[in-house]
Amino acid sequence: MRRLRVYPCPLCSGNHLLTQTISTAKSEQLFHSFRRRSHNAKAENPCRAECREKKIEQQLAQEQHKKQRLENRIAYYERGDRTKRAHNLIVRSADMESIAPLAKLLTRAEFYAFAEKVFDLPEVKGLLMEAVNEHNRSEQKEGC
Repeated sequence: MRRLRVYPCPLCSGNHLLTQTISTAKSEQLFHSFRRRSHNAKAENPCRAECREKKIEQQLAQEQHKKQRLENRIAYYERGDRTKRAHNLIVRSADMESIAPLAKLLTRAEFYAFAEKVFDLPEVKGLLMEAVNEHNRSEQKEGC
C-alpha cells in the first residue's frame, strides 16, 4: 500500500489535501472503490468528486499499462527462447550439409532414415557418448 497526496483542482474550494490509499497490485478495484465511497459520502463537493474520479481513472490506466508492459516482456522472452532454438537447428543443419554435401540431395524422410541408420551404429554411439562426456567435463570445469 502506498499513500498518494493529490492537490485539489483550482475549481474546488478549500485548501485541504485529498489523501487516498491505493493498492498497486489491484488496479481493477480502483474504480469500484471510488463508486462505493461516492455512495457512502453524505455531502461531497461535486468538483472534488470529479477530481478524485479523474485521478483514480488515471491510476487505473497506469496500472493497466504496467500490466501490458509485463505481458509484453513475458512474450518477448518466450519468443526469444523459440528463436534461439530455431537458430540452433538451422545452424546444425547447415553444419551437417557442409560435412556431408551429398545429404542435400536427400528428401527429409530419406535423410531421417539415413541418420537413424548412422546413429544406430555402435561406433557412432560410442563417439557421440565420448563427445557428450567431454562436453560435461568442460562445463564442470567452467562451473568451479
